[in-house]
Amino acid sequence: MTSPEMEGVSKAKHARQWWRESWAGETFMAVGMQDLVLGPPVMAKLREVIRYAGYVRDLDGNKFCAFRNG
Repeated sequence: MTSPEMEGVSKAKHARQWWRESWAGETFMAVGMQDLVLGPPVMAKLREVIRYAGYVRDLDGNKFCAFRNG
C-alpha cells in the first residue's frame, strides 16, 4: 500500500502523467504470460497508462505476448 508522502510516489505520478499525456513514440511491450509478478494483469494495467499502446499479439505459444502500436 502507498501513501502520498512515501518516497517516490510523486515521481511515479509524474511519470504516469507523462506516459499518458506526452508520450508520442512507438511502443513495444513483451509480457511473460507465465510471470507471477509482472504478468498479463499487471502489464495490461501499464498498457492502459501508455499513450498509443496498441494491440495484443501472441509471440511464443503463450509464453510471451506483445503490446505494440504502429
